[in-house]
Formats: sequence, structure tokens, C-alpha cells
Amino acid sequence: MRGLMTKDKLSKNSFKEFCEKYSFYIPEYQKNFYSPENLQLFLEARYDFFRVHSRELQIKIYNPDSKFTWLANSSVIEILMPDSPFIVDTVVDICNSQHFHINLLIHPIFSVQRLADGTLARVDYPANADENESYVYVEISRLQKKELAQLQKDISENLHELRKVVTDYPKMVSLMDSLCLEHGTENEEIAWLKENFVMLGLSHYKGHQLTPKHFGVFKKAKVREVVSRELNSRPLFSAKESVAYRESSFHSNVNKERQMYFAVVKNGDADVVLAGHFRHRAELSLRNDIPAIRRLLEEMAGKFRVTSTSYLQKELYRIAQSLPVGLWLTRPADFLLRWFMKIIYNMYSTEISHDLALDKNYNIVWAEIILPATDARKIPNQKLHDFNLKHEIEIAYNIRYSINQIEVVFLGFRASRLTLDQLKELLESNAHDLFSTWSSGFRELVFKKYATDGYEVLNRYLEGMSLEFQLHQEPKKTLLDLEILENLNGSYYRVGYYHSNEDDGLIKIYTSGPAKLGRMVPIINNFGFSINRDYRFVYRHDGVEKFTYSFSVESDENFEPEDRTRIADCIEAVLNEELTSKPINELVRIAGLTKRELDLTKALCAYFYKFNNSYTFFSIQKVLVRYPKFTQCLVRLFEVKFNPDSEPADIKKTKTAISDSFRELNSVIDETICKTFFNIVNAIVRTNYYLNKAEISFKIKSGLIENMPVPVPLYEIYVYSHDLEGIHLRGGRIARGGIRWSDRPDDFRTEILSLMKAQMIKNTLIVPVGSKGGFVIKNNNASNREERMAAGVKTYKRFITALLDLTDNISKDGSIIPAEGIKRFDGDDPYLVVAADKGTATFSDIANEISNERGFWLTDAFASGGSNGYDHKKQGITARGTWESVKRHFHEIGVNPEKSQIKVVGIGDMAGDVFGNGMLLSRSMKLVAAFNHLYIFFDPNPDPKISFQERKRLFKKCANWNEYKKELISKGGGIFNRSSRRVELSTEIRTMLGIKPKSLSGEELIRAILRAPVDLLWNGGIGTYVKASSETDFQAGDPANDRVRVNASEVRAKVVGEGGNLGFTQAARVEAAENGVHLNTDAIDNSGGVNMSDHEVNLKILLDILRRKRIIKD
Repeated sequence: MRGLMTKDKLSKNSFKEFCEKYSFYIPEYQKNFYSPENLQLFLEARYDFFRVHSRELQIKIYNPDSKFTWLANSSVIEILMPDSPFIVDTVVDICNSQHFHINLLIHPIFSVQRLADGTLARVDYPANADENESYVYVEISRLQKKELAQLQKDISENLHELRKVVTDYPKMVSLMDSLCLEHGTENEEIAWLKENFVMLGLSHYKGHQLTPKHFGVFKKAKVREVVSRELNSRPLFSAKESVAYRESSFHSNVNKERQMYFAVVKNGDADVVLAGHFRHRAELSLRNDIPAIRRLLEEMAGKFRVTSTSYLQKELYRIAQSLPVGLWLTRPADFLLRWFMKIIYNMYSTEISHDLALDKNYNIVWAEIILPATDARKIPNQKLHDFNLKHEIEIAYNIRYSINQIEVVFLGFRASRLTLDQLKELLESNAHDLFSTWSSGFRELVFKKYATDGYEVLNRYLEGMSLEFQLHQEPKKTLLDLEILENLNGSYYRVGYYHSNEDDGLIKIYTSGPAKLGRMVPIINNFGFSINRDYRFVYRHDGVEKFTYSFSVESDENFEPEDRTRIADCIEAVLNEELTSKPINELVRIAGLTKRELDLTKALCAYFYKFNNSYTFFSIQKVLVRYPKFTQCLVRLFEVKFNPDSEPADIKKTKTAISDSFRELNSVIDETICKTFFNIVNAIVRTNYYLNKAEISFKIKSGLIENMPVPVPLYEIYVYSHDLEGIHLRGGRIARGGIRWSDRPDDFRTEILSLMKAQMIKNTLIVPVGSKGGFVIKNNNASNREERMAAGVKTYKRFITALLDLTDNISKDGSIIPAEGIKRFDGDDPYLVVAADKGTATFSDIANEISNERGFWLTDAFASGGSNGYDHKKQGITARGTWESVKRHFHEIGVNPEKSQIKVVGIGDMAGDVFGNGMLLSRSMKLVAAFNHLYIFFDPNPDPKISFQERKRLFKKCANWNEYKKELISKGGGIFNRSSRRVELSTEIRTMLGIKPKSLSGEELIRAILRAPVDLLWNGGIGTYVKASSETDFQAGDPANDRVRVNASEVRAKVVGEGGNLGFTQAARVEAAENGVHLNTDAIDNSGGVNMSDHEVNLKILLDILRRKRIIKD
């Protein structure tokens, strides 16, 4: 109310009143968000806008200044105007249509008194509608200046239109109140129309045109033009109608998201035309209470021949309630009847069905889709969305409702570029894909494949599968997944690589239990794939949860099906630990390698690194990845060289291709590495590659490889698999030596080469020259000694078998039998003899068993020792041979070690062959200290007789130092753990060791034992414990003992007996000898075993010849 108060009477409390009233409308969470200071600032800003209302429509859209810190990312809309319906609707519609996100909306309505100039006098909660003002406050995402200006323009135009409608509304209501039928009484339909239709405009229609007097939206020429065209498009009334309804395409800025209609009321010679939309209460009302719809329902009931009390009529009325009022009032009865008949006849259907119908009056093709209720939310689906986008089709209507066990979906399609007939034909031809749901498609696939068993299979699948199958992949892929999962057993992985609809690749991993993404993702990455997204699907089958892990990967290549199968096989092999997971696996994708070829390249890389570690293993592999063309040629050369069916011309052609590929190399290092690979393949003379075993083995003529470390063997056999590697080096064609279980996975060839060198010296006593072999187990996860030994035996068998794969045989008549399935480039080579060594002392019977199973000509002479050979430990041959060297050394200094009391320190324990036998070769020795991998033993002043008997007891029992009877140890002695952080040392121990510290760690104690001032240092163990002062620990080649090793210059023992191999480096022996220590090389000291084994092998060969000639019997 304006002008009734003066400024003198203006309440001083208007701000206080405003804050009190406005705060009521602020959401509680927002109040809690504001600090007291910010809330005060917020209310002051709102009051400042509200205080003066100088024009009817007051709008302000702006970016707040910096003092409103919480609004740094927001723009603000403020509107003040006389209250009316649809103000907020209009503002929200505009924001939504322009995709402006609304963060906060506050809409108080106040009863207001103002002075004549619009200044606020009083404010209260809403009362008399004439005095109410609507204040809209909106926070949206922050806009640029141009966007602010355009938004202000749009909101202003739309709200002005709203004001026109609101201003004209009383006049439109008055006209409707006075509206009568031709016979002068109010019609029931008009009464319903007045209560249930929102009038946005009114005009009169006479002589096929609108009369000049207009109200509301009819004041807009565009609206009049659209409505006039639609009024004249077809007849308005049937004989029984007094009100006709039409769906309209005109747009109003008031409630612009609502479908607009016009209603035409018969009124003499000038019909009344109303423009607007149906109220919400019209949609909520019973359709039977709406006069025009009631008549249609009665007509339908008659056509269905149902009575008023029948079940069918009840269902008819229930269905009627689900159709929007607008459709009922604007579509002809026969059109609606067709829909209803389909619904009633399919109320209990379990299959999807559809019906397409033309709606020519409104340029729409309707699809009525009936489907099981569980499928309803899947239509419209993504496939339909993509289809519409492609053909520029819009869905004008999306109506759905449930009845009994079905769901009915009505979709109304429009297409601006197609005629109705073309649109219907297009939809019909694609209906199966567009209107089928995931469940219906899956059901169809199952029944098609399993026929009479379909119900059983379908129920099993649906009961076991997780919802993710339906959410993230097609039925066809799901059926394939479930079939694979049902056939999964144990912990084996299955892998599939498919083409996805998004032009990416789809890698699927199938498991019988949950798998870790942290393991699977790096494996996939190592094949050169980048993962975009992943899903996990669960299927419960026979009480076990099985899983499909689906990875969408970027894929530039258009792989053929056979390529995808090849890649999947390789990923599967890695997951099942048949191949290693390394970046070189990318060669499968970029060079087209198969699983076998990939394993071959890994074997070549591993062998390369074993004899030439001047490059890192990673850099060697990376060169092959960097030059896939070269890698293809390298693999091709290897394959044509050893393929039994290839021709020499193929080899020559491939070598030329490799030479050509060298031109593409970018650096000297790359060229050197590639040429070394070429060199390796040329040096390989045999391989078991085409036997298709898990292990790949090469026989290499070592002298053909450039820069090979010396001494260069005549031949070597390298064996590779994902879980083992091994090498066998031979100094000549007739050579023998032991096979050891190495614990040096990175440089075991270096270890074996040094042992072969020593063996060459030892074997000067016999005819065969030296050889040596060794294997390593990669990633051995054994948790105890039994498991570790079982893994060792299994690996040893595989290694021996791989060696024999490349070895010729000799028949009973003495002729050579070439190795089966092997293409040879080295002539006949049947001689292969092995022996026990570190870690394989009890394995000779295993090797001979393999020899006998294969019919190898050496039978159980293949491996010396064993149950049919000399027992080295029982004979004590190695220790006895070493003792002869020790006696010679002591003789040189005038001591008889078998009668004189000599002080001894040792490496090993009484359970061992060399140490145990050696410590029983003299009854006069005093063993004052010893150590093995677990314990440190001290007996500073032992009684020779008593200690001898106790050592003998331990030897027979194969017992460790911890079982030595404590009461027999002399004063100050004891048994300690090698791993001890601190050991308190007695005076006796310190005196015996010649040291001053009162305590040492276990490792320091071992170094002190090696430096002890004693008569004899007896090496009966494993490891390199002494190096030259000029050498590094790395050069010693035994990282396990780096922390206990000493320099040769520190050794104070007078004599050293090297019963074990490699206890000293060769340079250490020289340095020790120069310092007065008496010692030989290990090759001399422990050669007794070699000599005896040679006699054993030769005797067995002789006896086998006599047996074959039947001169002797078995």
C-alpha cells in the first residue's frame, strides 16, 4: 500500500522487521554455513535491494563484490515484483534451459506497506494478496558479463509476459463465468474446464479466424499465428461435443516446460478459445470424473462388452488413470481403443511386444511397448538414444505405467526430416534392437541356444549373476562370460580380448575367485595397453563366486579376430604364471609375436644378459621393443633356421632382412645390442623350440659369440622358462662335472664359468675335460625346507630333461641316434655326463632315472654317485683327498697333523660330507671354532679324545652344531646364532681369537674366526669367504657372504684346506701364499671326488657293454 504513510511515520525498526521475517525463509543449513558476521552482511544486502521498490518489476543480476567471500564462484539474481503465480517457475525454467546450475533459491512473499516513493515502511508475513510482494533470490554458477546481460534480458521479457497474463487473468475468469451454452445453461464440461485449466490467454474464433480482442498470451502475434493455423487444420467439434481440445505447438514464456493446449468452447457464432495447460489436480483426478473422458470410457467398455461390475472394466479404468489428461482429450476414441486392447490382451505376457501407430494430427509415430515390469527402466535405452541422435529423431512423449506383471511404455517420436510413413518404417525395421531390453535379449539368446533346457539355464544364470552384467554390457557378451565362468576350475585364469562398441579393445579376465587389480593392471599395461575404465562382474555358480574383470583399453590397431586371440593367450599365460610380466610383452601387440615367440625373445634376452651384463636387462629388452621390425626378423631367422621343413634359402633371405633393418637403428648402443642378438642366433646350433615344451633350451657354440668372457667353453646349453633358468658349460666334447643348485639368479653363469675353470684343472687327472652346470629357481615361494626341496627336485628334473633333449644317443650297435625332433648344426654329440654338486648331493638317482626312462646310452652312468654308484660321503673321498694336501703342507713346516695337537677353525658342520669326514681324519686335532649358515661353535680348549667322539656322534646323526653336548664344551665356549646382534665373549674366546672386544655381532664373530691365529683353516662349506685386498666384494661374486668376507692378508692360519669350492678367490690364494699361508687351489685339494667318479662312470660304461654282449648278467 503506497502513499498512506509519511517518512515521519516511517518505522525506525523496518530493518529489524525485515531481518526477522526474511530469516524465516533462509534454509537452516545455510544459516549454519554463515558466520554471524557473514549472515549480517547477507541480510544487509537483501534489505538494501528490498528497501525501495520504485518500479513494478525490479531485477538485478550481478557478480557480488569481494566482501562476499563465499560467493566468489557465484552470480546472484534478485527479483522484486507484485506476487503472482509462476514467478519462480519462470526463473527456474530459464536457468535450466541455459544450463545454469542453481546453488541456492530463497523465495519469501511479504505483506508490504511503502511510502509514495516506494520506500519500505512496514513488512510482515503475507496477508492480503493485493499488498503481497514476491522477492526471489537465486545464487547460480558464476557468469561472464555478456552472460549476465543476456540473462537479465531473458528474465525481464518472460516476467513481463507473466505480468500481462496475470493482469488479464481476472478478465479471462469473468468471461468464463459468463460463458453459457446456446440453450443458456452452464455445461458440466465448462465447469470442469474452469477448475482444471490454467488460462494463459483467451480469444474468440469466428469465421475461421481469431477476432481482434485478445487477452494474455494471445496478445503475441506468434501465438495467434500458431493457434490460428492449428484451429483451421481440421474440424473442431463432433456432434456431441461442446468443448474441443487440441495439443498446440505454441510456446509460452510462462511455464515454458509444460505442454501447451488450447480449448475451444462453443458459444454461438463466436467460439471462445482458451490457451494454457492442465492443472496438476487435473492429472491427479479420477479419469471417470472428467466428463469428456467418462464418455470415452463408456464407449470403450461397450466395445469390450464388459459390465459395470466386471474385473475387466476395473482394469480398464485402472489403465485409463495412467494416461495423461491431455492425451485423453486430444486423441480420437478409436486411436485410444487400439492401445487399450493391446494392453488388456497382454496383461500377463512375459515377452516384449510393441505396436507402432501414426498420429497424423500431431505428426507423431507412437510406439506402445509392453514388457515385463522388471525390464521397464531399460527403455528408452542408450541404443535408442544413439539411434535418435543419428536420425535426428526426438521423443516427444515418454509415458509409462505398471499393471499386474507388465509395464506399458508409450513413446511418441517426431522427426523433422522424415515423413510419418518413413519414420514408422525406420522404427519398424529397427524395432527388435530398439525396443528390446537387456533381459528380453538375454532370454531370447538363452532359449535359442539351449531350446528345451532354456528355462533351467535361464533361471540358473539370472539367480547367479550380479546386476553389473545388465548395467554394463550386452546380453550376447554376458552369455559368453557365463559359459566361460561355468567351465572355470581351480585357480586357472581365462582371458578374452574383444572389440567393443566404442572402437576400443575389451580385455576380459575370468577367475574362480577374486583377483587383485594391483596385479592385473600392470600385466595389461606391460602389453602396451592403456586402461580407460574397468568393471567387475560376479557370478555365483555351484556355491562359488566367479568373477569377470572387464578392462576397456585404448587400441589404435584394428586387430583381426586371430590377433585378439593371440594377445589374449599371452595375457592368460602371464596371469597363470606361464610367462613373466615384463615391458617386453608389448612385442605381442606391436610385432605380432605369439606366446611361444615371446618366450623365445625373453630367453634370448636372458641369455644375452647372463654373459654380457654391461647393459641393464631392461635396456636389452627395450631395444627389441623399440625396433619391432628387427625383432620380427630375429624371431623369423631363429624359426627358419631350426624349423625342420625350412630351406637354406629361407635362412639367407631372413639374414638379408636383418642386415637391412640395421639401417633403422638410431644409436651405436642399439646397433651393438641388435648385432649381439644376431650373433647369438647364429651361434645356436640346436634348440628344443619345436618340441613345444615349457622350457626353451639352446645349445650354443660359445666361440662364435663375440666378446664372450674367458674361459670360453666349447659348447653350452642354456635352459629358460618363466620359473627356471639353467646353464651347462663344457670345455670339450668329452667332459664331465657337477650340476649345482645356484642361489645367484642374476649371475649364475659367471658362477658356473668359474667352477668350470676349476673343473678343467681338476679333470687333468682324468680323460674327460671339465664341465659344470647349474640352475636357479625364480620366485621360489617355499615356506619350509620340505617345500623348498620339492621345488628343487622338480626343477632339477626339468633342467636335466632339457639337457638331454639336445643330446644325441647311441644305439646298442654303437650307431648315433640324433636327438629327436632337433635340427642339428654341430654334428654328432652323444657325450653328456653329470654329477652331484652344491644342493644336488642326493639327486644322482633322479638324473639316472630320467636317463633310463629316455633310454639314454649311459643309463645310470649318466650321473655319478647314487644308489648304484660310489657314495662320496660314505667313502669320504673328497675330504680324504683334501687331507692329503693338508698333510703335505704341515710336513713342509715339520708338523704331523695326525699325531700333533693342531688348532683348527672350520667352515661347515658335522652333517656335511667334506667338513664332517674331514674333522674325523685326525684324533689329535683341536677344533676350537666353526660356523655354518645358522650357528657359530666355540670350544676354546677342547679335549681331543672327547671332542673327537662327540664330532663322530654328530656326523653319524647328521646333526647341526646346536646338538653338540654343552657339557663337553671347554670353559668359555658355547654355541651362538649366526644372526645374533650381540654376543658376549668370554676371556677364553677372546684369547683364542686373538682379539680384544668383549662383545661382537654374529657376522663380526665369523670374520674373527677367519682371521684367527690357528694351525688350520678347513673349508668344508659353501661360499667365498676370502678375497684379495685389491678385490671388491662384487668381484668375489658371492653377495650372500659380503658381510662376513675378509681379505687374504688378514688370514693368520698356517695352513688352508680347500675341501669346498671357491672358498678363496684365485687372487686371494696368491695373496695368502705371499703372506706365508700354505695352500693349494680348490681344484687340487678336492679332486679326489672327480677321480673316483670318473672311475665309476668308466666302469659302468664297461659293464654295460659287457651286459649288452651278454658276457655278464644284470
